[in-house]
Amino acid sequence: MTESPPPPAPTLPDPASPRKRPWTILGRLAQAVREQNWFAVALELVIVVAGVLIALAANDWTDARQARKVEIESLRELRAALVNDLDDVRWNLDYHRRAANSARLLNEHMQAGHPYADSLDAHFAMLAAYSFSVRDVTAYETLK
Repeated sequence: MTESPPPPAPTLPDPASPRKRPWTILGRLAQAVREQNWFAVALELVIVVAGVLIALAANDWTDARQARKVEIESLRELRAALVNDLDDVRWNLDYHRRAANSARLLNEHMQAGHPYADSLDAHFAMLAAYSFSVRDVTAYETLK
């Protein structure tokens, strides 16, 4: 029977050789604490805190940009709503001016004692009609 060679002996790290530095921040931090290298501990903590602060600042910047986009869109919607409301007010103002003119004409006709004429029907109809304002509240509702 042939003898198998003995298993290789485990190799132990040479205490004189420099230890390999871990790649993770937590590993480097743990090694620095074990070695009581307080400057390295402080430096690692400063790097971590700076990274977190930079990430928070970037997040705030992104949120501010997004909020500004929403604000600009809301202002555009408000402007469009105000333009529509102004058009409605102008139309109502013109309508009421025509109604006031019809009322003035009918008043003058009656004060003069003239008899009823069919041509006055449109003026009477103008007095009986009414107008209403249609407000565009979509942009305001969006802001709630």
